[in-house]
Amino acid sequence: MSGIINLIVAIPVLFVMLAIPVSIGVYVYRDAKRREMNAVLWTLVAVFAPSLIGFIIYLLVRGSYSDMQCGSCNASIKEYYVVCPKCGAKLRPSCPNCATPVELDWAVCPKCAQPLPEYQNDIVTPVRPKDKTLWKILLVVIIVPIILIVLMIVSFSVVGSGGSIAHAEVAIEQYLQDVDEPRIKEWLEECDSESDKAYVLEYRTEVEGQKQVRYLIYLPQLADYFNYSATQANGVFGTTLDIDLENVDGVTGKDLNLITYRGDSYADLKLTLDGEKVECEITEVDYSVAPSDYIGE
Repeated sequence: MSGIINLIVAIPVLFVMLAIPVSIGVYVYRDAKRREMNAVLWTLVAVFAPSLIGFIIYLLVRGSYSDMQCGSCNASIKEYYVVCPKCGAKLRPSCPNCATPVELDWAVCPKCAQPLPEYQNDIVTPVRPKDKTLWKILLVVIIVPIILIVLMIVSFSVVGSGGSIAHAEVAIEQYLQDVDEPRIKEWLEECDSESDKAYVLEYRTEVEGQKQVRYLIYLPQLADYFNYSATQANGVFGTTLDIDLENVDGVTGKDLNLITYRGDSYADLKLTLDGEKVECEITEVDYSVAPSDYIGE
C-alpha cells in the first residue's frame, strides 16, 4: 500500500518539476522574441538559473524593451515610431508642414510654428497585447509549491504502517559460529574497529509476496548495552527505516545488530547514535546475512 501511495504522490511531483521550467522557457522565448531581445539566451537564463532567479531578472529587464504592436498589421514597433515600418500606418500625430511628432493637445508645432489641426483622424493607435500567460505562470509558481508541501505532509504522515520491523542483537563470536558464510567473516575483518561510522551488509529478497530487506550492522562505537528504537517513514521517495541507538555503559564493538523489515516495498536505512546521524558504509550482497532462527523467515 505504501508503494502505491508513493507512486501516486511521486508522479504529479515529477510532472510539476518538469512542467514549470518548460512553461517558463516557452513563455520567455516567445516574449523575448516579440520584444526583439536575445530569445535563446534569456530562455536559458530563465530556465537554468536556480530558484527562478533568472526568470525574475528577465521580468525586470524586459521593461526596457518595447512590446507595442501596430494597430493595423500587428507588427512589433517602438514607442517612438511615427509610422509603422511594415504597413506605413500613421502611429503618432505629426505636423502637416514639417512632419515633426507632436501631441494631440498641442495647437502649434514647436519646430516650425505651423498651426496644428484640431483633429487627426488618420492615426492608428498602437496596442499592447494583454499578457494573461504571465499571470497564469506566476499563479502556478505560487500555488504548486503549496500543493507539493501538502502532499509531502500527507505522505510523510503515514508512519509506522504497512510493514513490520524486527531486531536481533548477537555477539560477533557467536554470530560467526552460527553463520556458515566466510564472506561475512572477511567483511568484518576489513572493517575499521576504530571507526565511528557504521558498516552494513544489505540483503534484499521477497518472502510470501512481500519485499524483505535485512541489514547486518557493525558499529564499532556502539556499546554492548544500548537502547534501541525503530520507526518506519513512507515518503515521496520511498520507505525509510529510522533506527535510533543510544549508548549505555559497556564495552564497545563486540556485538552485531540485525534489522529485518518486511513490507510492500524495500526500505532504506537511516541510523542515528545518541541523536547524531551516523555515516553508513552499506554493501549490498546476494546471500543471506543470518540464519532463520535469528529472525523468522
